Amino acid sequence: MGVIQRQSIKYTAINFIGTFLGFLSVIFIYTLDHPLYGYFQTVYGYAVLLVPFLSFGIQSAIVKFYPEFVQQNKASRFLVYTLILTTISVLSSSIILLCLYFLLRSWFAQLFPNF
Repeated sequence: MGVIQRQSIKYTAINFIGTFLGFLSVIFIYTLDHPLYGYFQTVYGYAVLLVPFLSFGIQSAIVKFYPEFVQQNKASRFLVYTLILTTISVLSSSIILLCLYFLLRSWFAQLFPNF
């Protein structure tokens, strides 16, 4: 079996496991309480909307510039830079979002009075 076939089988298995776990979590939350399910969907929707801002285009930069660093034998240095940049972007975005949360906490409390 080739490398691509093994990797695709592993990816498919991991994808099915992730989908099954997501299905179970939705079923358990949905059967407990409908407002809790709505709150979960709202938080999940916000998280999906914020993911592009947290990454700041790091994926596109890796795809574009990685071949150049491989040719110069500096691939490991490039990967270290991308990890550092990703960490900095996640931390800065988290700080900004926490500040926004504390500024808008009373508004969230009025929006979701039961939580």
